[in-house]
Amino acid sequence: MSEPPIADVASLFRDAAASMSLNNLVGVDILCREILEQDPAYAGVHNLLGVVAARLGLLDAAEAHFQNTLKHDANFKPASDNLVRLAKARQAPKPAAATGERVLLIKSWGAGFWADVSHVLGAALLAEMTNRTPVVHWGSNCLFGGSETHDAFSDYFEPLSPVTLQDLRNAPPSDFFPPKWEPATLAWEDHNKWEGTGSRLEGIYFLNRPERIAIVDFYIRAKYLQPWIPENSPDFGQPLEALLRRLAKTYLKPRANILETVESFRRAHFGNGPVIAVHVRGSDKIIEYDALDDLNERYFTLLDQEDKAAKIFLLTDDERWLKRFRERYGARLITTESHRSADENGVHLTQLGDPASLGKEVMIDAYLALTCDKFFGNGRSNVSAMIAILKDSGPGTCELLAPSQHLQP
Repeated sequence: MSEPPIADVASLFRDAAASMSLNNLVGVDILCREILEQDPAYAGVHNLLGVVAARLGLLDAAEAHFQNTLKHDANFKPASDNLVRLAKARQAPKPAAATGERVLLIKSWGAGFWADVSHVLGAALLAEMTNRTPVVHWGSNCLFGGSETHDAFSDYFEPLSPVTLQDLRNAPPSDFFPPKWEPATLAWEDHNKWEGTGSRLEGIYFLNRPERIAIVDFYIRAKYLQPWIPENSPDFGQPLEALLRRLAKTYLKPRANILETVESFRRAHFGNGPVIAVHVRGSDKIIEYDALDDLNERYFTLLDQEDKAAKIFLLTDDERWLKRFRERYGARLITTESHRSADENGVHLTQLGDPASLGKEVMIDAYLALTCDKFFGNGRSNVSAMIAILKDSGPGTCELLAPSQHLQP
């Protein structure tokens, strides 16, 4: 789809107020942050963020927002009234925190490979912010392997911790948040994920929960957690891209067999000269992004300006674009043997190959791209957006032809 126009702040504020009336705290938070990017002194927005924080039980953050409101408008009475209410709330008894190790179980998002990985990174940040041990379980809804008892994430990366889903089955139901989860439902997939109690819970709803075991099954975006990072954290005030790079370096440890395959292919095909990696997304992406073909055509212009002796490593899910690149660049083109689509059906949504093999194909392609001298990609794709995060090799080595969706609201 085309990029939407930027809404004016008054319209965004009306939407934020409407979301507050529905107790849609995530909607309020996202809209308020967008307003502040355009008008940092908007007093009513700071007050709404204070109300969001108060409803989440984050009283220190709420007080800071209300004080900030008055800093921008000393006569903003709702903020003064909210500070009085906040003082009373501080006197109320707090729920007792559960004893034992605090855990965040990260279930599969159930989409493309790197979308699932970026969900893990956002959830890992949430685990850090809430002092929880991160536990990943890509189960039967994962498109790249997994079952009730087997975690597919561990086929590709080292586990984030030694704790497993099975270790949580003996906890009492009162230990779980949201309450749709309990030992009997813990391995269920897509359980009230989109509708019903406990559905569509973004990261901020987990920031102040007393339960010992929290479970995230809906996409956790680091961008929406970033404004809630406390001031005493080393991540406070860091650019989002730097935060994502730090999370990737901390938590993404590829399995040795995958890195060995990457290195073996590199030695056999890349040689000693320059190699340019290009990620061309096709198949079902056209349904999401109607300017996809025009963007993909731009790769030819960029590549034709590069060193004619450079080899071109092409990552693509689309046979049609592979054919066009092969016709244009001939022996300069390098590709892996991977499953690809010949139409608008995404490879990961078909039965073209074994799920675990599909996951390894897309992961190997990405890590091969990291070894190249330069990378061109499409930031509207999770593949390109994640390669841009992982490829921390200096200016001029990575160019996205559309803004990274990991950095956009």
